[in-house]
Amino acid sequence: MPLDVPAYAAANQAMTVMEFRKPWESIVSIDDSLGGSLIEDAEKVTRLDELFDRVAQVSLSADRSRELIKTHLEEKF
Repeated sequence: MPLDVPAYAAANQAMTVMEFRKPWESIVSIDDSLGGSLIEDAEKVTRLDELFDRVAQVSLSADRSRELIKTHLEEKF
């Protein structure tokens, strides 16, 4: 994440949105220091999916992330 964008709640945790074919509903897996949890409530899954999309929209590409990290390390060391 670039440092000049708003912080999002999901940016500090590993989150996976799992979408399945019908008749199965989507679920969200959230990993944390206690092991994690599965979210199955449709409203919560929708909110987390939207949050995931917002984070993805403002995230840097892999190449840009590498460049930023390299620049940061070169400035520090």
